[in-house]
Amino acid sequence: MITYTKDDLLSAEREFRKLFVNGLTGYKSAFLIGTKSKESIENVAIFSNLMHVGANPPQIGVQFRPDTVQRDTLTNLRETGICTLNLVTFDLLERAHATSGRIEGSEFEHLGLTPTYQNGWEAPFVEGSTLQAACRLAEEHRLGNGCLFVVLNIEWVSVAESAVDSRGQVAMDQLDAPPISGLRRYYRATPFVDMERD
Repeated sequence: MITYTKDDLLSAEREFRKLFVNGLTGYKSAFLIGTKSKESIENVAIFSNLMHVGANPPQIGVQFRPDTVQRDTLTNLRETGICTLNLVTFDLLERAHATSGRIEGSEFEHLGLTPTYQNGWEAPFVEGSTLQAACRLAEEHRLGNGCLFVVLNIEWVSVAESAVDSRGQVAMDQLDAPPISGLRRYYRATPFVDMERD
């Protein structure tokens, strides 16, 4: 075992600190968040820091890095109030991960991702994603470190029927989605046990 104190982490090289702390929370799902600007430019970016906020109403939380630089996804979400969540699949992985870089114009065009529109929702979905949700901005909270925690209301979800059991449990292993740990290491996940709760 090795121990890192807070001071060790604060004095560590930036890239080491960033990867280490990001990886401490383990496996997460990666999603592409789709938005459209007021000028109708389609935007998509990868996020892995999503979390369940509540089921009544159904809400998801997303953490954004500080808005001290241009953040197109956050800007578009603030201006239009809507976005889409699109689970990253193995087929989408390489292009999805590339959205984390600086890209001028639409990531859809630049990376060969296909935007789709469903049920009259004006934000773009990503073709090929196996779990998609239409979301509306509900709340925004600035954290002490300058990051923003954004709460989204889930308006509707589209997912393969075979991936949802009779209790409502979503089987992520049925959706061809690699979990991520940290900023860039992806895995293959298999179910181990389904624990019942008293």
